[in-house]
Amino acid sequence: MRDLPRQGWLLLSPAAASPLRQEAHSPIFAFDILKLARDLRENAAFAPEQAEGLAAAISSAVQDNAPAKPETAAGFVSVRSEITVLRTDLKMAFAALRTDASASQTDTRNEFAAIRSEMMLLEQRMGVKLGGTLAAFASILIAAMRLLVH
Repeated sequence: MRDLPRQGWLLLSPAAASPLRQEAHSPIFAFDILKLARDLRENAAFAPEQAEGLAAAISSAVQDNAPAKPETAAGFVSVRSEITVLRTDLKMAFAALRTDASASQTDTRNEFAAIRSEMMLLEQRMGVKLGGTLAAFASILIAAMRLLVH
């Protein structure tokens, strides 16, 4: 096993991913490359060189691309702050919708009140017209009866 680390475990951390970083961070997960190479030899019938090469390539790819805990924590903080901003925006939008709905409800009530008052005026006018029509009809009927009696 020429290219594999001696301890057999690849601990993924920012220090492992970048030699420029000095701070010690705890790894996100441990990756047993010796076990992977052994499993490839025993279970997948890989040649020892193929198994070791594939395990080394996978460990290198995982080591280079895996984020560190602080990076994921910063990502979570960023997502949480975006969610908080969205929550605030949604609350403001819902408050505006409630205000608009309340204004629409008030406008509708006012319009119905105006329609009711117009209907009452029309009812009074119709009553006056009906009364006038009945009085005219009664006058004509009385005049016709007087003419017939004489």
